[in-house]
Amino acid sequence: MKILLLSNMYPSRTHKYYAIYVKHFAKGFQKYGANIELCVIKGRGRSLFSKIFKYIWYFIFSTLKLIFGKYDAVYVHSVGLALIPVSFVGWLIRKPVIVNAHGTDLLRGGRMDRVIFFLNERSFKKASLIVLPSLMYLEKVERLIRNDNFFISASGGVDRYIFHPKQSVHAPPNTSAFTIGYVSRIDHGKGWDVFLDVVQALKEGHKGVNFRAFVVGSGIQEQEMVSEVSKRKLNTHVQFIGQVSHDDLAEVYNCLDVLVFPTLLEESLGLVGLEAMSCGVPVVASNIGALPEYVREEENGFLCTPGDIDSFLFSVLKVYQLCEAERNRYTLNCVETAKLYDSTLVSRALFLKVKELVDQNG
Repeated sequence: MKILLLSNMYPSRTHKYYAIYVKHFAKGFQKYGANIELCVIKGRGRSLFSKIFKYIWYFIFSTLKLIFGKYDAVYVHSVGLALIPVSFVGWLIRKPVIVNAHGTDLLRGGRMDRVIFFLNERSFKKASLIVLPSLMYLEKVERLIRNDNFFISASGGVDRYIFHPKQSVHAPPNTSAFTIGYVSRIDHGKGWDVFLDVVQALKEGHKGVNFRAFVVGSGIQEQEMVSEVSKRKLNTHVQFIGQVSHDDLAEVYNCLDVLVFPTLLEESLGLVGLEAMSCGVPVVASNIGALPEYVREEENGFLCTPGDIDSFLFSVLKVYQLCEAERNRYTLNCVETAKLYDSTLVSRALFLKVKELVDQNG
């Protein structure tokens, strides 16, 4: 089965972890024997000119491949600009077209987003399959798109070979400190400021709590966050780790007592929460988007009012106060939850669905 994979997001040498889930998708299908041909934009553009050049290249070559290439199926990761070539020459395509939506790329309401949606609307209606990461996302997309061919697939799932409970080799000698973590982009709406508010509240209002905080990730507000840490005099508590590989990320999770997921956005899945759970780490998360689909109150974590510092602080302290038996119960529940999102199961289910479409098409 030969599949043309189109995407305007893909890792590069410079941006190794950018849209890594698209690369994992390709590897997952290749494991089952699929021949994946890439037509993708790698990495982030360094300038407006660079971005324009990359998109011109992408539009030209993807259109040529769609017209002259011989494939059993076309798989489009992201439903914005990446889908436009399919919309332009869709009438020529006689093979199944699978469209995979991520994040809020179908739900943004800006002027340019509405224009792109209008250009792609015909492709949405004619798509053989629209792949979505969660039930929450499905409920919202069903109102926008006239297409009954939806399939839930959890953004590649969790690689439990990498993410599992273990003794971290990077754990410092003093492991008595209660460790909280933030793993996300340091961008607008991700709640990094809420996380710092919780850290500050722990420092100033709960002096008996010996704790530390890890920040994993980068983003356009990274320097602002660094400045805030210095301004609030939190440097002795907060450690910036930056972007790391999946192997190193698993080590970080295994250093944590709790992951704080304070997003203000309607996450379509929130894979970092599941990765942490796969390592046995409970999650204190915003009660928003798809997070309530897997964060279960007082079983594997806690759900908080988005942006409410007191709600997050109260939940973090509840994790801190757990006895050993309760910690073990949370750990087991976390691991069991993550098993439902195992990357092998997720990838195989999606592969079989695509193969079914190809077989039906003849």
